[in-house]
Amino acid sequence: MLRLLLAVCLWLGLGVSAMAQERPSEERLALAREVMSLSGGEAGFLDMMEQMRPILLQDMRSQGVSEEMANRFTELFVQEFAQEAPRLVELGALAYANKFTDQELQDLAVFLRTPSGQAWVANQNEIAAAMMRAGMLVGQEVAARVIERARQRPAPQTP
Repeated sequence: MLRLLLAVCLWLGLGVSAMAQERPSEERLALAREVMSLSGGEAGFLDMMEQMRPILLQDMRSQGVSEEMANRFTELFVQEFAQEAPRLVELGALAYANKFTDQELQDLAVFLRTPSGQAWVANQNEIAAAMMRAGMLVGQEVAARVIERARQRPAPQTP
């Protein structure tokens, strides 16, 4: 669970670093908010938390936490996180406004308004979940190979 919480904190930290930059113009920020809204807004963050729910549960179980405590913690964590969704949207908009030019934000908004853009948004959660599963699978395979390599070639002895 610590890994997951660190990942969430790192992601949230990116928003804080975006806030530390010079504040963008209100026009750019409004356009960035529109891009955030068109790309899923609060629902995207809430969906992300629902996708993280089984990972949180699995991680807590692997640490020996009781099923009851794991379920209770996960439920409370998701509830608390959901209350922060509007703030996350604003931080995301600020990050977009600081990273993209006005023209790029306009282009993104135009794309996201199209049927292709909306299809892209609608499928992002499924794609992200598939990528997460792929990353976990590849990570397990890589870990197994590294363990085997480490066994075959022990670390040199240092004096």
